[in-house]
Amino acid sequence: MVTIASFSTLIEAQLKKTQLESEGISAFIPDENMIQLDWLYTNAIGGVRLQVSPEDVETAMEILNSKPVEESGGLRCPKCHSEDLVFMKMSGWSVLLYFLGTFFPIPSAKITCQSCKHVFRYDASHDQEENSLDQ
Repeated sequence: MVTIASFSTLIEAQLKKTQLESEGISAFIPDENMIQLDWLYTNAIGGVRLQVSPEDVETAMEILNSKPVEESGGLRCPKCHSEDLVFMKMSGWSVLLYFLGTFFPIPSAKITCQSCKHVFRYDASHDQEENSLDQ
């Protein structure tokens, strides 16, 4: 077995292992049980290693380095039509409530385009152009 990647958390390694196995490549995490017993040993043993057989190294590296599937679901920036979007999960009010001693997550519909920095709200019932937050 050849180590093709090292991760700081077990969940990251397991996600990549699942990605490889979904493509038909057998993968192995040699220190999985040790890290489950005591996660503090992760750095001492060199991180969570992901291994594959020598004949699958090249294919596995291509899969791991491939661009992830877009999670925007076809949503585009109304200004530049880019799909490079960042979704804000919670409102800024959630942070304020957290510092006041109560955590109540308030969802946000703000989306920022990474290409042109345009900020807009997603509302499926209205046109995105109407929901623009830029002045």
